[in-house]
Amino acid sequence: MWIMARTPVPIDWKLVDDYLELGATQEEIAESFGLERDQLRRRFKEKHNIDYVAYAAQFKRRGQMQIRRAQFDNAVAGNTQLLLWLGKVLCGQREVESVQNVAPNQSVIDSTHENMLLKARVEELEKKLDVVPRENRNEPKTEQELCGSDTPVQHLDRSSPEREDLF
Repeated sequence: MWIMARTPVPIDWKLVDDYLELGATQEEIAESFGLERDQLRRRFKEKHNIDYVAYAAQFKRRGQMQIRRAQFDNAVAGNTQLLLWLGKVLCGQREVESVQNVAPNQSVIDSTHENMLLKARVEELEKKLDVVPRENRNEPKTEQELCGSDTPVQHLDRSSPEREDLF
């Protein structure tokens, strides 16, 4: 019995080079010609007498350079976003980070400052209204002062019999 050898699937090697420049994988290139990856690698070795990986790397770098060239041309032509991005990626540039010096007790400082501002505003308004400042008034400030310092303050609730006459 005679076994006939298959006719090899034709491969457009120029198209393979183009695919490699675009960054296509071995699987993608093989599939585009209806081949298995191993078949492509073997046929490649027969045609070019060089390892596929080394050859593909050259074309991949070419494709990357073409992309860089197109990006660079677009950036220089006025695409400011692309220009900023290329400056960061290719030149290591970065945006300046703002540094905030904040005290560990900043919230206390802020509230104290706010209190001072409010007190100053109250004093200003009291002067405008010709009012004696609170600290200079002779008003009792606590329940003890209201009732006299010797009299203990009693808190009665509404239901106590002592308070019935008050309501």
